[in-house]
Amino acid sequence: MRELRPVLAHVLAVSVAALVAGVVRDDPTTAPVGEIVLVPVPSRASVRRARGDDPWRGVCAEAAARLRRRGIPVRVEGALEMRRGVRDQAGLSRTERYANVRGRFRVRTPSSVWWRRKAGALGDAGTAVVLCDDVLTTGATLGAAVAALAEAGCDVLGCVVLSTA
Repeated sequence: MRELRPVLAHVLAVSVAALVAGVVRDDPTTAPVGEIVLVPVPSRASVRRARGDDPWRGVCAEAAARLRRRGIPVRVEGALEMRRGVRDQAGLSRTERYANVRGRFRVRTPSSVWWRRKAGALGDAGTAVVLCDDVLTTGATLGAAVAALAEAGCDVLGCVVLSTA
């Protein structure tokens, strides 16, 4: 995965820039986007331990660096964590996938998303939260992650994935 990071980061950076530009262009009532906050969907803790790192977060960090070099204010916030009990999604049916991740994400405390919510500043005009994941299969994981962010008072501008299964 490490050797693919530059390529994946480039694709992610282009996708995030296109998403933000498209949303602002398509909806004139949308406030101009200031800071972009990329929130990677986290891997299960057992997967991170087995790999020795979180490669997807690394891809997001590299994408953010590429966007900053182009003058786009962006940062990565590891705002989500996965609660215990989530099984590997491989081999699960659509219904099982939704049940597996429903309610299993929470906003990490402390994180800037959490702190901004506590301060009443989350969802400030101009802040664009973009949820990032590597693969979209059924939408269960993204749906659960967006629900956790929404529960914390965060408006997600959109989601970017690199591939569909």
